Amino acid sequence: MVPRRVPGTAPRLRTYLRRVLGYVIAYYALWATADVLILAGIDLGWALRMIPNQLYYALSVPFAYFSFFARR
Repeated sequence: MVPRRVPGTAPRLRTYLRRVLGYVIAYYALWATADVLILAGIDLGWALRMIPNQLYYALSVPFAYFSFFARR
């Protein structure tokens, strides 16, 4: 999706968007996994659910900010 929507003349923007999309995919996958475990009655799912919650609620903005302004 990123290559179709971002011009080829903006490689840094493409890299940034891919990095942020990968981050988002990671915490959504963890949320889904935790929910499956919870629905299966496995208490470990509740502990796992804390990780994507922190990734979303506490670290999303810092990740996006520092990914964009990181020195290369």
